[in-house]
Order: sequence, then C-alpha cells, then structure tokens
Amino acid sequence: MEKCYSISGEDFNLLSMSDVIDALSSEGNLTVGATYHSADAATPTASSFFNIENLMNDMTSSAEEEVGEWADFFPDVSDEEVAELEQIISKWLDEKVPVTFFKASNIKTHKIKIADLQRA
Repeated sequence: MEKCYSISGEDFNLLSMSDVIDALSSEGNLTVGATYHSADAATPTASSFFNIENLMNDMTSSAEEEVGEWADFFPDVSDEEVAELEQIISKWLDEKVPVTFFKASNIKTHKIKIADLQRA
C-alpha cells in the first residue's frame, strides 16, 4: 500500500518523508518534535462514485415532471435488469474515467526525530 503524508492532518498531499521535511522547513517548523501525519493512500475506482439507485430515481423524477402520474412506475425494469445496467456502467466508468486522487486512511500521528533530520 502506498503512503501519503501531511503536516496539517488534513491535506495528505505529501508523498515522501523528504516532502514532509521540505514542507516543515518552508513553514519554519522543522524541529525535533514537530508533528506530521502518515496515512495509507488508496485510489478509489470511478464506479465507487456511481449510484444506480440515484440514476433510476432521476429517470423517474424526470418522467414524472414531463407527464405526471402516468410515469409513476417508470422505468419498469426488474432488479436483475438494474443490476445488469449497474455492471455495464460501472465497468465503463472504471475503464474510461481516470481517478487522479487518493483517499487517506489509517491516519497516524508522528513526531520528527533527530534521525529524520539527519537523513534530510
């Protein structure tokens, strides 16, 4: 698993300890005992941001706005057909839509040690 780092605990946009040292130094906080944070960096799939129920509900709402109660049961498809559509769209999203960010998890707080400064 990739690691990412932060000096604020919020923006995990540093990718190495060297970046941590540089960021602390540029803020004038590079001292033994200065706090930084590490986390596991995982890139989500594009399909993880897709919700088939939202799509179906949007279709129903749009149809009801157009024709009123005549569209109460639109779209009239089975659960299996909805699952099939979800698989098709999810596959397309994961193949075609690049995800250029990551999610930080398993966040841990650390303190700069003398050894960290000596490696810098």
